[in-house]
Amino acid sequence: MVKVLHKKEIFIFSMVAMDTALITLTYIIAVYLRLNFPLFAKSAALLNPLNYKVSYPVLLFSWLTILSIMRQYEPRRRWNIQDILFSIGVAVTVGTLLLLVFTYGVFHMQFSRLVLLYLWVIGIILLVLSRLFVRTLLRWFYAQDIAIRFVIITGFGEAAKNLAQDYKNYPEMLYKLRGFVVDKNAKITAKDKRWAKEFSEKGILGYMDDLVDIVRKEQVTYVVLTSQLPDREKLRDIYDTLTQEGVDVKIVPMLYELGPKFLDFDEIGTVPIIGLREIPMAGWEAVGKRLIDIVGSFVGLILLSPLFLVVAILIKKESEGPVFFVQERIGQFARPFKMYKFRTMYINHKNTSHKT
Repeated sequence: MVKVLHKKEIFIFSMVAMDTALITLTYIIAVYLRLNFPLFAKSAALLNPLNYKVSYPVLLFSWLTILSIMRQYEPRRRWNIQDILFSIGVAVTVGTLLLLVFTYGVFHMQFSRLVLLYLWVIGIILLVLSRLFVRTLLRWFYAQDIAIRFVIITGFGEAAKNLAQDYKNYPEMLYKLRGFVVDKNAKITAKDKRWAKEFSEKGILGYMDDLVDIVRKEQVTYVVLTSQLPDREKLRDIYDTLTQEGVDVKIVPMLYELGPKFLDFDEIGTVPIIGLREIPMAGWEAVGKRLIDIVGSFVGLILLSPLFLVVAILIKKESEGPVFFVQERIGQFARPFKMYKFRTMYINHKNTSHKT
């Protein structure tokens, strides 16, 4: 277990160090391009070194923070190409917008917008390429059995099959599935055995009664319990025996197959509880979304304010009445809020020939 923790810490440190170097390189390239290949005239503010002393720490902190919120430093995760593009795109975009807000809004500095554009483009390219390199490296580790965790899954239900498919489809997670351990009363068909063999090294390994012996024989370090759990005493014996031998034991709740897959884990006093929630976003994901909403709205309002002004003037010239239509809506946690939008209807107008 200690070795696993050390590997996790090494991975996180390496990823943060790599991103720090790449963000620094991105900043240097962006400033160099602006100063040496100017598309526009150089201003005195552009040459002020104070601007760069202030903006670089803000850029580094904001990008690393958003990357962390986007779960880019979690070890043994799926490195799906679409996820990489989305996560890096969001992190770099929001981080660059935060730099814009700080330089113009907080510090009132004149900062080159061309540098911001360079930062955005170069940052996305370098960080995406770095993730693809790490993904390729992890897959090579998988092929060479380096830093691999060998796994046994108990049960053969939906959760077990989904896990097996993820382990096979995403080798960069560095999990290798030895096989499945099933209940004696489980109805395993020949088709099930073929499927198990396809998605694991050895297919069906045996029965739950022999789990500890099977784990020792197969030399696995990770056991996922997805089947109906044994009684409390037997489960405690299994857990104590395996953990003493350095095996990590995880349990997939039965609620996975009975209810929504978005489970809310909480604790009341010393008692852990599991709730079912329909809202899939919580924790850092919710914080990240809220941050994106605030920054995106702020920047969007600034960029679109000239257009909004024109629309407001046109509405006022076309008909009498307020520019905005205000309506109360119900938001999260049943809290009312006021919604504002441009008026598209006539006030107290009885002529139905007009469109609304």
